[in-house]
Amino acid sequence: MTDTCDSLLLNNQLCFALHSTSLLMTKVYKPLLQAIGLTYPQYLAMMVLWEEDGLTVGEISSRLLTDPGSLTPLLKRLEAEGLLSRTRSRNDERVVVVELTATGRALRDKAIDIPQCILGASGMQMEQLQKLQADLLELRSFRPNIPPCRSRLAGEKPECDAGHQAHRVIARDFRRQAGSYRDWDELGNLYCALNICAIHSPRHLLSAQTFSAK
Repeated sequence: MTDTCDSLLLNNQLCFALHSTSLLMTKVYKPLLQAIGLTYPQYLAMMVLWEEDGLTVGEISSRLLTDPGSLTPLLKRLEAEGLLSRTRSRNDERVVVVELTATGRALRDKAIDIPQCILGASGMQMEQLQKLQADLLELRSFRPNIPPCRSRLAGEKPECDAGHQAHRVIARDFRRQAGSYRDWDELGNLYCALNICAIHSPRHLLSAQTFSAK
């Protein structure tokens, strides 16, 4: 039976377009980060500290849009590798302060070429990247009111309301833009470029949508 609304077709889902792009983004980063001994989540945490050292675990997790509990194992691994130190705050022992070691600060010099490698691979103008970034930041800040689900068992037929239609249009436009690239790796490069602009200009930051402590 065909759903004329197409509301459950995978390629109509904006969330899947974003999710799949995020997965590809980490794959593009992998060989570049392996060269300096970091995983992608570790790289994000190190970027926060390169920008501002001496933050608490809570402050770092807030910047990365994750929770402190999932961040702690990642920070422990970075500490074991000699890149940072974790100490209890003198004012509040419940608070853990994270500081880079000399080795951690020096690693920034090894990572400095990564943004240019990614930006060059995008094949787009900075103005285009900034526009796409702004659209994604606006989407991230949106808090939709989800209507109650209508039960098919009650005999009601789902309607393609304005929300469904808007969702389909956004997903369609996202796929149309993706179609201008030769393959998904190039699209991944574009999103990597957006994500790392903050190294040189914090106002260009595209925060990570999904953070996994690996």
